[in-house]
Amino acid sequence: FRKLHLDFHNSPLIRDLGVDFNADEFGIALEQAHVNYVVCSAKCHHGMCYYPSRIGTRHPALSFDLLGAQVEACHRRDIAISAYFSVVWEEEAARLHPEWQQVGPDGAPRHKIPGDQWATVCLNSPYVEELLIPQVEEVLGRYDVDGVWFDMIHLDENACYCPWCRAKIGRLALSYDDPAQRWRYVEDSVYGFLKRMTNTVRRLR
Repeated sequence: FRKLHLDFHNSPLIRDLGVDFNADEFGIALEQAHVNYVVCSAKCHHGMCYYPSRIGTRHPALSFDLLGAQVEACHRRDIAISAYFSVVWEEEAARLHPEWQQVGPDGAPRHKIPGDQWATVCLNSPYVEELLIPQVEEVLGRYDVDGVWFDMIHLDENACYCPWCRAKIGRLALSYDDPAQRWRYVEDSVYGFLKRMTNTVRRLR
């Protein structure tokens, strides 16, 4: 069994994305490499969609349905394919909705890794309900993908202090000041998100 993960993140400043893509060459290359399963991007860290989305932002240089072409090329060769969604690292969502970003106690936007400048949106913000779930519904309604890959699903022990997280930790009767209680809120946020998305996918497929 051979599974291939195509890590595919492209700035919207790239002007010639996919101009030389050939679906048959793509499928043949996977087949010759004996790939059984491949993960292809629906949405990357930049928040760019690789299909003609009515909900998200399609990469401005992409002139065709890349995800759709990949799904068709794979299934024609009995290769399974999952649709990839970057979750917490989402530049476009953070640009359009800065209020959705994870913030520190001082209210300043925070990043997952020191020195790493990916914008980091919060799992407890309206981002999930207003953007991510509709995008997943859109992809599953349009393409016969064999799975969904959710990447970058994290809060960490430093926690987030956005209004939605403050409200959540209050509802749970927990405190930011106690590391153990803070971690319980983080776990509740992450595993609650995973359960919600699993239910969403299984409801649709």
